Amino acid sequence: MQLRDFKLFFRNCGDFPGNFVLFLTNRKENTKIKTKSKKPLINIGDSAERLFKGADYKVKFSNNVNPGKAKVIITLYPVHDRPECHIITITYDIHPAKVAGLKVSKTAKTSATLTWKKVEGADKYVVYKYVSSSDKYVKVATVTTNKATVKNLKSGSSYKFCVKAVGGGVYSTAYSAKVTAKTK
Repeated sequence: MQLRDFKLFFRNCGDFPGNFVLFLTNRKENTKIKTKSKKPLINIGDSAERLFKGADYKVKFSNNVNPGKAKVIITLYPVHDRPECHIITITYDIHPAKVAGLKVSKTAKTSATLTWKKVEGADKYVVYKYVSSSDKYVKVATVTTNKATVKNLKSGSSYKFCVKAVGGGVYSTAYSAKVTAKTK
């Protein structure tokens, strides 16, 4: 599963003067922790001041285990004894991993069967076929298993295919490796 890096800017947030930048960064250590949660590294600050977790703000994550839409809620604590807290809610995507092991397992006169390795957290897969006239890959099938048979192909022709995993409504960020199938 993959997280994407992004920045969020906010200005004059209560008693926090100036412009702060919130960095959410995918850190490699996340893949080594024992839980399956995906928590981006959070840093808040600017060139003059950095806010510190626990002292200046708290962070709460939700829905951050499986691919899909995850959420982080950042509560900025008040300063100078003011009772105001500022809450920032950010939704981010956890993408399923790229599909691996795509291969053509069988061909017939007008069809090709493709298989690949299952992707953790994927609830469906989208199969794409290359169309040379538009120089694009177009969706030809959506399946819930790691196998698809693409039908209505021309006999004796070659076709290129690739696959993307989908989990929680979020697509993997990259296509699988491409394979070529030649019908009989």
